[in-house]
Amino acid sequence: MIDPDFTNSTHSIVSDHTAHLTRAEIFTIVSTHFVNLQFLTHITSKWGTMDIKRARNFMIVLFALFLFTAVPCLASSFTADLVQTEHGKTHTAKFYLKDYRYRMDMVENGQSLSILVNRKSGKTRIVIPSEKAYMEFSNSNMQSLTKNPFEAHQYMLRKYEMRSIGQETLQGIACEKQAISMDGKEVMTAWIAKKYGFPIKIVNLLNHSSAELKNIREKRLANDLFTVPAGFKSTKGMPVTAPEWAGDIAGSPLLKAPFTKDLSAKQIIRIKPVKGFYLKLKVSNPQNKPCRFTAVAFKNGRPTRDPSYRTYNLSQSGQILSTTNKTQPGQADEIVVRVAKGTAHLQAELEEAPPEGVMIKKSRLTANHGEEIDIDYRKASHLVLQDDPADGKASRGSLTVFGTVVQDA
Repeated sequence: MIDPDFTNSTHSIVSDHTAHLTRAEIFTIVSTHFVNLQFLTHITSKWGTMDIKRARNFMIVLFALFLFTAVPCLASSFTADLVQTEHGKTHTAKFYLKDYRYRMDMVENGQSLSILVNRKSGKTRIVIPSEKAYMEFSNSNMQSLTKNPFEAHQYMLRKYEMRSIGQETLQGIACEKQAISMDGKEVMTAWIAKKYGFPIKIVNLLNHSSAELKNIREKRLANDLFTVPAGFKSTKGMPVTAPEWAGDIAGSPLLKAPFTKDLSAKQIIRIKPVKGFYLKLKVSNPQNKPCRFTAVAFKNGRPTRDPSYRTYNLSQSGQILSTTNKTQPGQADEIVVRVAKGTAHLQAELEEAPPEGVMIKKSRLTANHGEEIDIDYRKASHLVLQDDPADGKASRGSLTVFGTVVQDA
C-alpha cells in the first residue's frame, strides 16, 4: 500500500511545476522520469528508504495525477460563435476547437461548408456536404490566408515582427494582446487567450476586417467533428451550384455561331464552343425597358463559373455590351445564354484565338467597372496598371489575385 503522504506531496509537486506546460511536455516529463533511476534515488533520499517497486508505484500515482489534475486545465476544447466583419458586412459561423484542430461551419453563396483545419498536419479541408466532396490544401495556401483569419494571423506571425502590448480580459478570459507590424506599421492586432493558446479576437488593419469568437463554451468534442465524413470524394475546385433554371437548358435550341437572334424573358439558347476560336457576343437592348441576361459556360450540367459573375444589365434602350467567352471544347460542353428580364438582341461571332506564345491584352477601365483576366498558369504573366492623365483625376481601385494549384492529367 502506498503511503498517503506520498500522494499529498506529489500533488504539490504537480501544481508547482505544470502551470505553463503543454500536454505533450507533461507526457514527456512523466514518461522520462518514470524510468530515470536518478529521479527515483532523489525520491528515496527525500522520503527515506524504499524499494524500487514502491518507487515505481509512486511514479504511477504521479503519472495519474498529471493526467487527472494538470491536463484538464491545459486541454483546449470548446465551441463558440465566430463573428466576422468585412466591408461593413457581418457574417456569423459556428466554431469548434480541440487541441491542434478546429472547425468552422458557415454558409457561402447559399452553400453550406465546413472548414477543417489541422495545425499538426498543416492541412485545410473544405467539406461541401451537398456534394459529398471536399477540397484539400495547405494552411498557408492563398485561399486559406484570404478566407481564414486564424491562419492569416499565423502567417503574419511567421513573416513579420510581433510585440506584446499588454494584458486584456475579453468575455472574462485573460488574454495577451499582440501587435504585428510590417515595415514599422501596425497591420494586425490579436488577443490570445492564455488558457487556450489561441486568438479569440483578431483585427486586420490592412483590409479593415475583424474576427471574434463569442459565447465560448468549454465542452468535450468528438474527433469525428474534425474529420472528413466517410465516402466523400476529393475535388480540385469548389463545385458551382447550378441555378434554379438549369433544368430548362436541355430543351433549349442549340445554335452555331455566327447568328443573330432576339431573346425575351426566360428564353434560353445554347452555343457549342469551337476549338481554336473564342465566342464573341454583342448584346443590345432594343426596348425602353431594363434588360438582364446571363452568358456562362456549362460542363456536365453545371456552370463552370458562378452565373452571377456572368450576368449583365442593360438599363436603357440602345445600350450595347460586348463579352468574349474563351472557353474551348475540352473545358465546357456549351455556352448558355439566358435572358432573365426584358428583351436582348444577340449577335454571335467566332473570333480566332491567338496562337500559343506571347499575348498582349490592353483594356481601359472607368469608374465602378472591373475586368477579370484569365491567365495560363504554366506561363509567366506581366500586368501593368497605369493611370490615364487625360481626365485630370487620380485613379484608385483594388486588384485581387486568385491562386490555384492545377494538376495536369
